[in-house]
Amino acid sequence: MKQSLLTLAAGLALTALAGAALASGSMPQPQRVPKSTSSASSGDAYARGKETYMMKIACDSCPVAGGVQDKAAAMALITRIDSGEFELRSAEKRRVKAYLNDRFKMN
Repeated sequence: MKQSLLTLAAGLALTALAGAALASGSMPQPQRVPKSTSSASSGDAYARGKETYMMKIACDSCPVAGGVQDKAAAMALITRIDSGEFELRSAEKRRVKAYLNDRFKMN
């Protein structure tokens, strides 16, 4: 009986060691995606503003077909956007203005 208990204990110990040996080593950890920073969110605002601008303001059948070409025209367009001339939600207005400000280096 004593010998069978020792054999059982030795078997359990070897099983635990074998499992640990197979599980040893380093596994690459998944990379965490950082929450949006100001630069990421500003880049997102720029891209989404450009998309809205191209689809709702500067398309061929839109009010400003062909878009604006210089800083003065961009400033005039922002004034028109602020006056409510275009059917844009407030978030779209902010994004389009962010796009125009960045595109024409107004700030």
